[in-house]
Amino acid sequence: MKWNKLTTRVLTNEEKELYSDYDFMWDSQTPDIGEQVLVYANGRINIDTWDDFGPYGVGFENIDEDVIYWMALPEPPKEELKNE
Repeated sequence: MKWNKLTTRVLTNEEKELYSDYDFMWDSQTPDIGEQVLVYANGRINIDTWDDFGPYGVGFENIDEDVIYWMALPEPPKEELKNE
């Protein structure tokens, strides 16, 4: 597993024509809509959900930073851990 760096950037002139309601664009691989992931920002790790906010764009529900690192959550154990 690896951290994915996600940053914002200013739109190009061509993008401004297509996305006139937005000032910036996320630049890099993003999680799937509705996906919960580990998020690192401001020296803290949290779990957050990448969401579609309709006319307001996409982003994390609880974190609003220009540089964010995210990683998929690990798969749970395949079998119940046994107490020994």
